[in-house]
Amino acid sequence: MSKYIYLDNAATTPMNKSVLKAMKPFWNREYGNASSTHQYGQRSSAAITSIRKVIADFLYCQAEEIIFTSGATESNNTALKGIMRFYNRQFKVKGRKDKPHMIVSAIEHPSVLESALAMEREGFEISIISPDKLGIVNVKDIINEIKDNTVLISLMYVNNETGIIQPVQALGKKLIEINKERKDLPRIYFHIDAVQGFNCLNCRPDHLKVDLMSFSGHKIYGPKGIGVLYVRDKTPLLRLMDGGHQERTLRGGTNNTTGIIGMGQAIKLYIKNSDENIKHITILADYLYTNLKNIKGIRFNSNKEKSVPGIINFAFKDIPGNDLQMKLDLAGFATSTGAACASGSSQASPVLIAMKQTSAEALEGLRISLGNNNTLNELKAFIRTLNSIINNWNND
Repeated sequence: MSKYIYLDNAATTPMNKSVLKAMKPFWNREYGNASSTHQYGQRSSAAITSIRKVIADFLYCQAEEIIFTSGATESNNTALKGIMRFYNRQFKVKGRKDKPHMIVSAIEHPSVLESALAMEREGFEISIISPDKLGIVNVKDIINEIKDNTVLISLMYVNNETGIIQPVQALGKKLIEINKERKDLPRIYFHIDAVQGFNCLNCRPDHLKVDLMSFSGHKIYGPKGIGVLYVRDKTPLLRLMDGGHQERTLRGGTNNTTGIIGMGQAIKLYIKNSDENIKHITILADYLYTNLKNIKGIRFNSNKEKSVPGIINFAFKDIPGNDLQMKLDLAGFATSTGAACASGSSQASPVLIAMKQTSAEALEGLRISLGNNNTLNELKAFIRTLNSIINNWNND
């Protein structure tokens, strides 16, 4: 095949040309440190302020509630560890002997799950809620896990492996009611990882009823190395990064001016083109679902009615996802298994395991994630190639 076709947009998206153009002056001309008081610094600071307002206007929030980070991993770490450590201090001041409690789901991104486990090693109390077989976390299961020392709940908006949309708005509304009734108990804050939902769903904090939200530039056709943590006003948070007073003192370190400009441009493009792009990806997804289901032996790990259109996860019995991914790679298609590799041995997807699949089944998953640049002709070529690979596999 002469053209290599990229079908792994959930991992990262190609940076839009106009994003690159917007960033260029801040690499070689407007290189001032935004914390400096001279004119170079003031221009960089003004540029950052303008982008902070663009993002805040898009989310219908205050500009001061937008905190720039190095990416969603840092945003997630800051949200979880910042809230838990703040409350740990509060508990000690009040003479409480217990530790703060946090609830997360079993299908979270590693930056959430591993942050939660790190908190557990520090002595905090952690509850991990499993989803149903479709990969949806039940709000009642989360609510039933709430205790007197619960201070934080984190639930991803869209799962990065399956595309399944989680009931974050329903949970947010319920938490408002619960917090009104807690009286002398600590308030429960609600964080969502919105990385995979940001480019196709309504992510306004007031719409979702969330206190903290993470997202990243490189998943919306912007640059890598830049992310945002939305922090609702008056949300208590201890910072992870010391050494400076940037970002309302919540994140020390020189601002990544170039990355911030790039993210702002990516969001401007999303505002302008989102309806058209979502319609385009939905058409592509409909074609994929229609034609994939005709391939003998396929099993879907995504649910078309409950997922974002751009992510489709499927499997074939007794065909390891890693092996299928490598054959597709050699045939000219970039896909993903969603499973991690360590020391040369593949590990079953924790997300699919949490969805009640066996280890063998969870090793069979393959993820296709669509983007604005994909075409129907590319997907036709993919279906033909996949059909050929599966037929040859079954005949061997």
